[in-house]
Amino acid sequence: MKIIHTADWHLGHELHGFNRRAEQDAFLQWLSATMVEQEADVLIVAGDLFNTVNPPASAYKQLYQFIQQNRQKIPNLQTILIGGNHDSPSRMEAPTPLFQQFGVSSIGRLPKKDDDSLDFEKILIPLLNRNGQTKALLAAVPYLRQSDLPPPSKFDGDPLVAGVSWVYAQIIEEAKKQLNSDCGLILTGHCYMQGGDISQFSELRILGGGEHALPVDLFPQAVDYVALGHLHKAQKVGERDEVRYSGSPLPLSVTERDYHHAIRVIELDDKGSVARQESIKVPRVVEYLRVPNRGSLSLKDAVAALEKLPLAPQDPGLDLRPFLEVVVELTGPEPGLGSKINQALEGKAVRLAGIQALTTGAENSLADTTTAHSLEEINPEEVFSQLHIQKYQKEPELELIKAFAEIRDGLGEES
Repeated sequence: MKIIHTADWHLGHELHGFNRRAEQDAFLQWLSATMVEQEADVLIVAGDLFNTVNPPASAYKQLYQFIQQNRQKIPNLQTILIGGNHDSPSRMEAPTPLFQQFGVSSIGRLPKKDDDSLDFEKILIPLLNRNGQTKALLAAVPYLRQSDLPPPSKFDGDPLVAGVSWVYAQIIEEAKKQLNSDCGLILTGHCYMQGGDISQFSELRILGGGEHALPVDLFPQAVDYVALGHLHKAQKVGERDEVRYSGSPLPLSVTERDYHHAIRVIELDDKGSVARQESIKVPRVVEYLRVPNRGSLSLKDAVAALEKLPLAPQDPGLDLRPFLEVVVELTGPEPGLGSKINQALEGKAVRLAGIQALTTGAENSLADTTTAHSLEEINPEEVFSQLHIQKYQKEPELELIKAFAEIRDGLGEES
């Protein structure tokens, strides 16, 4: 059996007002062709299919066309879509009656019964090979919200980490009861793991902040593979090859341009164990430029570099033009910064994706001394914490952060 693991598509994403549809269409077409070439049996998308809880109609159309194409090319393909923190659980699950006709399972929220107990029948999905044999059991666990977890009073210590650990423990215990000797166990998750390498601006530190990162021993060694989403950089967790973030297929910001954007291919043997896994790099159809390539330049030198910027001889069209970020070091206020940068780029086929201004002598890192970043790049919890510090001269309490997260999730779902 072959399983394709990917995550964090963020369909509907815009980078500084520029849409990404051309790039995302190219990725989905490539992924469909790659699954045919690899003779894939299962596709797992581990969360954040969409960039917001209310994505544009074009994003839904991209997903539905992708599913339709796969049905024609790979009739027996099983597709499991897992909800992430950017996704609307109800909107992900609304097409379920239609999805079932295409071999698609969409798990937007943690399935529960009327009595609030876990609905293992919906959580545990048998994975079949092309001969119709069950070779693995998939525990389809989406992004876990506060409402999915037991009350904090149930646990000692950090209630968020303990609550998530409890949910996984119950699911794994039930899965073991159902496993055959020749059947593997695959888990999914959309979460922030301890030691995970995050990118600047693009990822939210969900579960209340980095201090609530989950330990890798949440997943016992008996688990054959854990397909994770949320972090955009492809990586293994805790030096365990079987616990993996696939990473995003496209850079979600210019800071992610050097990531190895790829999908994971996992091959199971006759016993359901991982016999082989590999990374397949996603072709990039749009360049991500930075001036300078590392560090920063004075405004004068930056303008000179922009005027000499080497570009393709022909304009590939607006949707395929390179993205460009400019990092400038200033000695003081520069009201005309934006106009000078734009003037230097006049007539050049690029899309300006941000200007970072550093003040001489600033001790902060590049990521901490930025200007003019759009709201989509800012972590809401970070803004909340900074406002709290500004008003009360101290960090917000854990209970206040949790309350803010619940309100944010609620507002996102209602919208």
